[in-house]
Amino acid sequence: MSETVETVVDTEAEAEVHESRRSLALPTTVADLMAMKKSGKSRTVNDEVDFIHLRVWEGIPEYVSYLDAVGGEQAIEGSLVADDLEAARIIRDYAQEHGIHVVGSLKLHTIRRALLVVLRRYRISRSERRDA
Repeated sequence: MSETVETVVDTEAEAEVHESRRSLALPTTVADLMAMKKSGKSRTVNDEVDFIHLRVWEGIPEYVSYLDAVGGEQAIEGSLVADDLEAARIIRDYAQEHGIHVVGSLKLHTIRRALLVVLRRYRISRSERRDA
């Protein structure tokens, strides 16, 4: 008899689970879909720099050249930090020209730090390429 009770309980529990799954309707618009997203509801500075990074990668050839060196002796400006700051300047200039105020108003050091995160996202940081 206890097996029958457990089966009934399991069946009722399963019915509740199935009912709760059905009660959440799919969003009808992209805006509604984005509102339901668990993470990344708001874009971070890193996300904004990533967005610009993708735009200037092919659009501004000197940008990639500032990121190419993996050692100080290869750096265009004589040091990796200086090259990073020049790449950050390109990102900031692009942001200012295209009305991306979140990045356009930042200090170069802040943009550089975000750029280093972005480069790691793509597994192309200087250290990752040097150690490959």
